[in-house]
Amino acid sequence: MMGDTFRFLHAIEKDGIDLKDRGIYLAENAAMAAKLASYMERFPGEASAHKADLQLALGDVLAQAVFMCFDAGFDPHEICKLAKIHVRERFREFEERGWM
Repeated sequence: MMGDTFRFLHAIEKDGIDLKDRGIYLAENAAMAAKLASYMERFPGEASAHKADLQLALGDVLAQAVFMCFDAGFDPHEICKLAKIHVRERFREFEERGWM
């Protein structure tokens, strides 16, 4: 349902998976997203279909990441804040090293 929250979806998940398995699901979903992005370039005539599938794959990546936050006892919003800070710090470091 469109009104379902990630917290609700996580609560009704029946797998009972642990952090390790969650990480595997997350990696599988991310790999599928990368594969679809590659297919968009390799098969231009099929690009729109692969782009639509990419949207779903990215949704799966986000869902698994949020679920992993819940599994680990983290607030996903706080993790997103930390991610932005960390990425900005890395970009600054790259710039200091001559990033172009």
